[in-house]
Amino acid sequence: MLFIGPFATEDATLGLVRSLTEQLQIPDTHFSFLSQYHTSLPVLRDKSCMRSMLICLCNRLYDGPYRILTQEWKETPPLSYDTIDSLGQNHEVSKSIEQRYQGEQNLMEAISRGDYAAAKECLNQMDSYGLEQRLADTIRDKKNYLIIFNTLCRKAAQYGGVHPVYLDELSSRFAIQLETMHNMSRLNAIQGEMVYKYSLLVQNRSTRSYSPLIQKAVDFICLNLKDDLSLSTLSDQLSVHKSYLSTLFKRETGTTLTDFVTERRISHAIYLLNTTSEPVQEIASACGIPDLSYFTKIFRRKKGMTPTQYREMIKQPF
Repeated sequence: MLFIGPFATEDATLGLVRSLTEQLQIPDTHFSFLSQYHTSLPVLRDKSCMRSMLICLCNRLYDGPYRILTQEWKETPPLSYDTIDSLGQNHEVSKSIEQRYQGEQNLMEAISRGDYAAAKECLNQMDSYGLEQRLADTIRDKKNYLIIFNTLCRKAAQYGGVHPVYLDELSSRFAIQLETMHNMSRLNAIQGEMVYKYSLLVQNRSTRSYSPLIQKAVDFICLNLKDDLSLSTLSDQLSVHKSYLSTLFKRETGTTLTDFVTERRISHAIYLLNTTSEPVQEIASACGIPDLSYFTKIFRRKKGMTPTQYREMIKQPF
């Protein structure tokens, strides 16, 4: 005989746990313990998927015929309870809390490295630990957790060497999105989106591997793309000699300052072409290359097509 469990088929809301305690006449002193216990259970919403996994498992375990039986108890057996709250004495609940905190730490470390694959795996593991619902309003409760989660991701990206300007922009965008959402499935989905966007931010904007001087140079370039970013301007801004800045920049980034600026400007142009409907001339100016012919020439060299052709391409359905 094979027993599998325990697991839940739905999220453990406050209402569900309260209903269970009333049905089983469990004292209120045990409510907190039951709430944390049920949120620690893995949730398997698709019963057909569970049955399929059982069939695969049984086919490997048993040589002969077998039956999968579903048993439901209609009557509640007599129960007895301790007179003290046993939350602190329950090893499994304590272990689940420890695992959740360690999972958060692992997630933050993965995001700080820009390692999306590892961060996604950490998030999947954290989902299995469960979170105790603290408010009767399930949507508001989920939003509050996600506000905290957004902060954790932001701090992780900051540890990864991302400038506060980019962190504030992304964090604010998620904060606004959260308050406009009223659907649990969408709230669940945005958590994965946060992990992806913050990991991507570290990949594209981290300057952690550079010396303090080059960090300042890279941040200044990325935050002032529409301005004059010549070697003379940057050396004056950073109060260093031009030749020293040029040599150090090439040594640490592997490219010349001029090529780096051009690459960042074209990357920003690509972002604007994807996210706005602004004319190409205005996008070129916003990227610090007001001469449209020159901008088009550089864009074609980098992407193999003109900005207009690129915009038409991304409009095409897959």
